[in-house]
Amino acid sequence: MDFDGLPSGDSASTLLPASLEEGSEFGGPCCDKCGAPFSSNGSLACPQCGWYESIGAYVEIDRSWEVAIDPKLATEADAGPAPSAKLPQWAWILASCMFAVVVESLAARLLTLDGGGLRTLWSLTQLFVGFVAFGVCHTYCFLQVMRNEADTNMLDFLLRPIKSWSVILRGMPDRGWVCYVGLSGLTAVAMSLLVIGAIPYEHLLDWNVKERAKTNLMGAIMDQAQGTAEDDDKNLEEAVSDFAGNAELDEEGKKKKPAAKKIRQKEDCIIIGYMANQTGKIQTLLLAAEHYSKLRYAGNVRVTGLPEEDLQDLTTKLLASQTRKPFVRVSISGATWVKPKHICRVSYQRRSKQGGLYGAKLEDLLGDVNLSE
Repeated sequence: MDFDGLPSGDSASTLLPASLEEGSEFGGPCCDKCGAPFSSNGSLACPQCGWYESIGAYVEIDRSWEVAIDPKLATEADAGPAPSAKLPQWAWILASCMFAVVVESLAARLLTLDGGGLRTLWSLTQLFVGFVAFGVCHTYCFLQVMRNEADTNMLDFLLRPIKSWSVILRGMPDRGWVCYVGLSGLTAVAMSLLVIGAIPYEHLLDWNVKERAKTNLMGAIMDQAQGTAEDDDKNLEEAVSDFAGNAELDEEGKKKKPAAKKIRQKEDCIIIGYMANQTGKIQTLLLAAEHYSKLRYAGNVRVTGLPEEDLQDLTTKLLASQTRKPFVRVSISGATWVKPKHICRVSYQRRSKQGGLYGAKLEDLLGDVNLSE
């Protein structure tokens, strides 16, 4: 039989049904091209080669029609291709990128000194680069979802991040760079925070903004500067004497029993003077604080624990604001008086009736004030 337009040789024999390959005879209608038997007299096209005799051409056979005339094909179609246990190539690339970030982070942790500047710089750099990389890729994923889905809103950018990434993951390996860069950046951020560490959070949160002094202290300073503060019945020098010597004695002149420890309180004070050692280094600050709406001498506090940089800055300011007499009435020898411009915060154990602060400890410098304002 002559097969026009079909493969010749062994390939042609594969198109023949099994009943004709072994030389068996078939008495029903057959295809003029390949000789395949028709399953019914109403068939118009050959189920094997697709020859359509009425139009004299080959046509594409519909799959449902093939299954209808040959039930064996239905079983093969349902089975489908055999599942593959191998990971796709893009999954290996993604895993390799994330693993490389983990190895790099462990190396940074082991090769740098604990508390050193190099580890801090490395960690901050990796945190910034990883955050930017993930942010850019996440924005790209969100724009893809927003373009294809009308019900997406701007809040989904933060509230539904998995939805944005699932669209990209389902389309892999297309736009694979988004997953490679974005997920590697997210891994870099996590490793920077959890493994490398050494991030100075206290400095990142400190914006060098000095806290303002309390309003009652500022009012007392202004009253004192304008000369409206009234004198007490008791001479202030006597009050200082009581504060320095007799505060620990009871009414009979005996030493008081130590009181139970109380929670330390805080108070804003203005620096009215200081005492320095022989080298000129400031050791003690003389303070005044608001007491019953008036500015009173509150005692002294040592500058121990103050950072060297802050101490140098304070020393420069105090040297530039020296004056001849104290801003409040007090008599202390060996003190250098300054203008009331510098505010600090101290903690103390208790307060005397005259306004003195016992057990005072310097907590922070609150900046400067300008009386002209």
